[in-house]
Amino acid sequence: ILDIGCGPYSLLMKSKAKRKVGVDPCNYPEWVRMRYDASGVDFVQHTAEHWQTEDVFDEVLIYNCLQHTIDPKRIIENVLSCSRIIRVFEWVEQGISDGHIHDLHADELDRWLGGHGRTDYINVGPCVGQAYWGIFKGQHYKP
Repeated sequence: ILDIGCGPYSLLMKSKAKRKVGVDPCNYPEWVRMRYDASGVDFVQHTAEHWQTEDVFDEVLIYNCLQHTIDPKRIIENVLSCSRIIRVFEWVEQGISDGHIHDLHADELDRWLGGHGRTDYINVGPCVGQAYWGIFKGQHYKP
């Protein structure tokens, strides 16, 4: 499983997958890297726009990161080329703000991912806004 924009705490840390890789451009403290090592997650400090791999991942996770990136479309293109299945959750129609340099929209995510995600308004605790999610076929999808 590959986690794009894994941040300092990836869902992969709870996974029992045989191979777990997290890609994130941030330079986290050594204790974050040690925690990833202890959880069996290979942390790759790199931008997902420019990270390339020959590997094929059964699943790729993209959650709550694309609005922070330089080129979300290119990230999705990269992920499509190395995956069987892509699971996405992103906030959409949130506008531009500090740290959120893209205002994502469902129609562009659908176009980039080659499928149709679902959108709905969420209001649970601190999570409030229009959300987009779905499961999409990568180029290596096998039924």
